[in-house]
Amino acid sequence: MRAATAGGRRLEGHRLDLGAQWLHVRTGRPIRRTGTPVLLVPGLVSSSRYLEPVGAELARDRLVVAPDLPGTGRSPRADTPLSLTDLAGVLHRVMLRTTGPAIVVGNSFGCQTAVELAVRHPEAVTRLVLTSPVLAPRNRGLLPLTARFVAAMRRESPRYLAIMLVDVLRASFRKERADLRALRTDRILRRAGDLTVPTLVVCGTRDPIVPPAFARRLAARIPVGRYREIDATHALPYAAPRVLADLVRDADGESSGG
Repeated sequence: MRAATAGGRRLEGHRLDLGAQWLHVRTGRPIRRTGTPVLLVPGLVSSSRYLEPVGAELARDRLVVAPDLPGTGRSPRADTPLSLTDLAGVLHRVMLRTTGPAIVVGNSFGCQTAVELAVRHPEAVTRLVLTSPVLAPRNRGLLPLTARFVAAMRRESPRYLAIMLVDVLRASFRKERADLRALRTDRILRRAGDLTVPTLVVCGTRDPIVPPAFARRLAARIPVGRYREIDATHALPYAAPRVLADLVRDADGESSGG
């Protein structure tokens, strides 16, 4: 299934067998691979569909894999609700079957999962890029969190909103509850100190969910952390794919040229 293109590259949707379970993933393969592979981690109850723009940009020079996590997109739900530790284990199995050691790029709630993956399996993560990382302390209550997500949606493009609407309708109710529970209890600031891999934190200046001050604070807590701001909203992989792709390339120690 054709998903998105950039510079002649395209992401293809397919089924990935993980043994006891399978996931729907989107994969971009370059004609000539020169960069470190990238694993893209979606946000709250989101499929990998909204990650396609940045994935297609990155697939110009490297392997890109973006999974629909259990209970989202086209992937079947798990038998029981999954914790962040469980989700990190799923991502690790995806990497073992696809990318091998890779740059891991998380967006929004996907940052929590990406951090857990990097802490538990540092040998699998060459670099970590955290974009629009929730959860800021003032967002921990369910009602304030919901209000901020609604406000954020009003600032995103109509096409992105259409993607998110489909994802929310497809996601299992159990998955939504598990993600919200994790958002309310996770302490990403505490976990940040356990990271040993080089990490870039990226925040949009027009993000109504994540205050730049929180993102800067998070970056400062990471032993090998850096921080960048860009002129964008919350959904950086969709709203600013070229800028984000260049930042990922820079984090990989490469030029930002295609």
